[in-house]
Amino acid sequence: MPVGGGRMLKDFEDGLKGANAGETRTVPVRFPDDYGKAELAGKTAQFTIAVKSAEEMQLPEVDASFIRGFGIDSGAVDEFHAEVRRNMENEFAGRSRSDVKRQLLDKLLAANPVALPEMLVEQECAGLQSEAMRNLGIEDPRQAPDRKSFRPNAERRVRLGLLIGEIIRAEKITPERDRVLQRIDQVAAGYSQPEEVRKAYQQNRDLVSVGAYRRGSDPRIDHAIDAWPRLQEFLRQDMYESVTLHEALPQLRELLAGAAPR
Repeated sequence: MPVGGGRMLKDFEDGLKGANAGETRTVPVRFPDDYGKAELAGKTAQFTIAVKSAEEMQLPEVDASFIRGFGIDSGAVDEFHAEVRRNMENEFAGRSRSDVKRQLLDKLLAANPVALPEMLVEQECAGLQSEAMRNLGIEDPRQAPDRKSFRPNAERRVRLGLLIGEIIRAEKITPERDRVLQRIDQVAAGYSQPEEVRKAYQQNRDLVSVGAYRRGSDPRIDHAIDAWPRLQEFLRQDMYESVTLHEALPQLRELLAGAAPR
């Protein structure tokens, strides 16, 4: 445990200062009056501490070898400083942008109550659960986190998706391709291999909707783009039109295969 960082009670840290490996100390520690556990608040306890080892943190020397470890092949200090500054500026700008975005979205939600389709919420919960399983390295569905724990976040995301989608349609907002690609370059610049990151973004399906996708990157996406106008037509439904699931599925299969629905 680091001593002097303020992570432990002051008396505890003070009692460990100067201790050597193999030494045992008895340290009186007074708990603050506002300590989290009421039964200990304002009281003094004796701790017997056996020091197993004592180490000192040392900062590495900023030399060419150290700098190359950050992907700067030249090992030049000036180039390293410039890279650090650029990353810090990008991180600060990104954090500021995220804070403003969160505040705006919170106000948008507060001012516009929306009834949520349960199917969309369940789909979002399932997606968040699958993402959590991937991040945690869980493959057995029986060990998956409880889907209910994702519901508040899923409801927020669905509600925002509906509201923002409606704003985009009402205001006829069209993303500018050049600005999207510029933003991708900004994100990629924070990685040691920006070209690989940029390539991954270029292949991302989300770019299709803003016109930044490069045709030929993925045959499946090319096919989906070709089918999208027919799919939009298929999804249009008159107020009094009724189609059963049994009737709709064969038509949808034909459409996605390239044929027009009957």
